[in-house]
Amino acid sequence: MNRPGEQNRSPLAGKRVSIRFCGGCNPRIDRGQIAGQIREFLTARGVDVVYNTDAADVIIYLSGCPADCAYRYSDGGSNIPSLIVRADTVDGITVGTGELAAYIAAKTISYIERPETSTK
Repeated sequence: MNRPGEQNRSPLAGKRVSIRFCGGCNPRIDRGQIAGQIREFLTARGVDVVYNTDAADVIIYLSGCPADCAYRYSDGGSNIPSLIVRADTVDGITVGTGELAAYIAAKTISYIERPETSTK
């Protein structure tokens, strides 16, 4: 039985997602805009979004071009579920630029709900 006020709590509440950025030297996407859209989508579902830290349930490595510096220059050895964004690809799958933020947010939620299915 739920305690008073708990019945409407999102199962995602209390989860934490970190967005790690590259340096932005050759962006093919607007990393700031995409990160803002991801943050808006996830926070509306109770997820806490932070930046450039490994203290999270899922990490999004957000690189503006295929060089993938966000992941390449990170520690990258953690066992934290992660998504690797290289311009308009997410984990090697090409996604339309206008659909990128929604795709990343949806995939992030699936990793939070089923972390055993996520890979690097």
